[in-house]
Amino acid sequence: MRKHSHLFFFVSFSIFLFFGEISFAQISTSYKKRNFTTQHSIKLDTGEKIKYKVQAEDILLSDYQDNTIGTVFSFSYIRTNTKEENRPVLFIFNGGPGSSSLWLHMGIGPKYISSESGVLPPYQYENNPYCLLDIADMVFIDPIGTGYSKIIGAGNSTNFYGVEEDASSMAQFIEKWLMKHNRWNSPKFLMGESYGGCRVSILPSVLSGSPFYSGVLRGITINGIIMLGANLGSITMEKEEASELSNLLPSMAATAWYYGMAGKGKELSVFVEEASKFAQHEYYKFLKQTSENSNLDTKKITTQLSYYTGLSKEQLNDDIKLKVNDFTKKLLADSNLVVSLYDSRYTLKSINPTASDPVADDPAMAQYTPMFIANFNSYINKELNISIDETYKAIQWNGLLEKWNWSRKYLPISHRFVNDLANAMYQNQKMRVFIASGYYDLVTPATAVDQCLRTSNVDMNRITHKKYQSGHMLYVGKPRQEFQENIREFIKLCK
Repeated sequence: MRKHSHLFFFVSFSIFLFFGEISFAQISTSYKKRNFTTQHSIKLDTGEKIKYKVQAEDILLSDYQDNTIGTVFSFSYIRTNTKEENRPVLFIFNGGPGSSSLWLHMGIGPKYISSESGVLPPYQYENNPYCLLDIADMVFIDPIGTGYSKIIGAGNSTNFYGVEEDASSMAQFIEKWLMKHNRWNSPKFLMGESYGGCRVSILPSVLSGSPFYSGVLRGITINGIIMLGANLGSITMEKEEASELSNLLPSMAATAWYYGMAGKGKELSVFVEEASKFAQHEYYKFLKQTSENSNLDTKKITTQLSYYTGLSKEQLNDDIKLKVNDFTKKLLADSNLVVSLYDSRYTLKSINPTASDPVADDPAMAQYTPMFIANFNSYINKELNISIDETYKAIQWNGLLEKWNWSRKYLPISHRFVNDLANAMYQNQKMRVFIASGYYDLVTPATAVDQCLRTSNVDMNRITHKKYQSGHMLYVGKPRQEFQENIREFIKLCK
């Protein structure tokens, strides 16, 4: 009887494995890929008429054993009325981690949120006359867990939710996109906003190939990198308080200038540069000294802080360690207004002094998020004919951020993204970098970018860092035209 029991167990287990394999294979290979193709045209501000197609599609990702683990949904804008061979391709990411590309899609794509849109629906979108389709094809990419991109088959969160895991999956997507569209010889550009700047710092090395991080030799080189509202420091390392406070001061000065609270009679760039020199030298040194000696006389520094920030000495109360959240609440307190961290040109009435949600309570995000999301969903349904019975995840925090792996496999926790950028520039001696920062961005201040660049071994001869009168999102408001023209010139330079 025992022999029969063992035989029964063996046969049963074999059947389980057999059918398990079939079931697993079906899960891995039966996913029905989505593909929507439409034809369009747009007239640019130059008068040039561009005809293009939009291909919104799934591209499946696999592990090193060729098991399907995820699908990336992207939107490719490809010019059709051109005979130019090997047109440049711009691969575009937003940040988060956990954000789709919706924001840049409706910021620099062929459609843009109408200036007539209010804070309540119905909203409007319009043609973007500064769209880059005359110079490059554009691919808006939603990383796994965002937009319509998701884990399928044998995949799980550990395949995608991490600094290196994310970069590896996006490199695989780009490689498969180049194969599918036969664009191997096109000049290639990466654009990343916010955390997307971190992503595109790593991607060139992963696309090139490495036995350490990607484990794959792809041999794909990048002509140029474009960053918006970038963070080039280390997200995981403990931040030095003196450095963090001094880096934010110039952005506070720009904000005070915007509201006429400081720098009267001076050009914005001149006043901010003046504030930057004070922040880097006197302010930073004094902050370092006070951490060691709390009995120092703060009156002179308080006077200078008042001059640059527009806050009264009474509001500062001899506290030279000015926190950005305190600044946004105090600057326009007389008008009962709170200033946005993401774009300090935006304000809301301060009726909830305990408001602390970094996104929902932020004046800028609270006002323009509904416009972006409503217009995007309306646009892809009406004009791209996309009908998918799923919610397009604009930003997804649940199930993603808490699982995100910030550690680097072969690198110390203090490793900065600017070091990844420097390494990519070392590997590719021709690659150039364009960094765009907003004066009114209190989340990723321009001065922090300058400090990272200054304290790294990047080749500054191949880096351009330009500052605009905008916030975290460079394509919101008047500077969007100048920004897109600068990107157009940068792509021409790198072709």
